[in-house]
Amino acid sequence: MPAKITKKMQNFIKDQKNLAFMATCDSKGMPNIAPKALLYVGESNLFYGDLYVDRTAANIRDNNAVSVSVINPSSCNGYQFKGRAKIATKGEVFDMARKSFEEFGFDEPVHVVQVEIEEIFFFEQGPEMKMEAA
Repeated sequence: MPAKITKKMQNFIKDQKNLAFMATCDSKGMPNIAPKALLYVGESNLFYGDLYVDRTAANIRDNNAVSVSVINPSSCNGYQFKGRAKIATKGEVFDMARKSFEEFGFDEPVHVVQVEIEEIFFFEQGPEMKMEAA
């Protein structure tokens, strides 16, 4: 069952000062983490486009379980989103990304990754550092 991304979380994700990273693993369990610019946030999905085919895309094809962390670099607070990813190279999701890329002056994306969120965690730094289900 998809987890719901609240308006508060959506605003946090959309804040351009915050950093997003996606973690994947290949079929042999070798991990990879890469910075990502999130394009769109839905009620239970995250979307981003890639300008080139990379290790992340190859890993998603082998093992679609992913984790996306969005972190505020000043406070070190953030969210971790766990779910399943799929890659689109055409269709409605791809067209939406292409339009967003055009608006920002970027080249057309090679593909779009859609992550259906299954679990969400909030983490914050401080004297009693914690990570809890959101």
